[in-house]
Amino acid sequence: MEIPTLICVVALLAPVHNAQTICEASQEIDRIAWEQSIPWEVLIAQGIHESRWTTTAINPKTGALGVFQQMPQWSPIGRQDLLTLQGSLDGLTHTLNWIRKWPRAGGSIPSILCVYGSGKSQWCEAQGLRGSQYSRTVERLAGPLVLLSRMLDPYPESLHF
Repeated sequence: MEIPTLICVVALLAPVHNAQTICEASQEIDRIAWEQSIPWEVLIAQGIHESRWTTTAINPKTGALGVFQQMPQWSPIGRQDLLTLQGSLDGLTHTLNWIRKWPRAGGSIPSILCVYGSGKSQWCEAQGLRGSQYSRTVERLAGPLVLLSRMLDPYPESLHF
């Protein structure tokens, strides 16, 4: 089974809120996961944690927008675009690229998620492999998605060679 198809099937079976939105984004999720060397299950879990995959989500307290709750003042993506599925995915790509440029951000999933959730690379560096509450929550949400995806297809076909 190809990865985008597997992403959609896992979202529909999990069950995940707004699974149809995840299905629509499955090819982009696969691309971002591949480019960033982050398991796609983690990206799905991040969207679940941030907004339950609601494209129009607005946090009234922080002003964060979209599926991945991007801060418009730190994003080159326009405010209105962050409230679309493609804009949320573009914002996520931009933010992950930005995090990877920080020498202190590290390359582990917990450290990347820690910086994403807090914006504090020095503090996250001090947390080490433990990560942050945010990173542990996202990884905990990703666990069942990983298990389900491996039960459905232990050797998924990747389009990436």
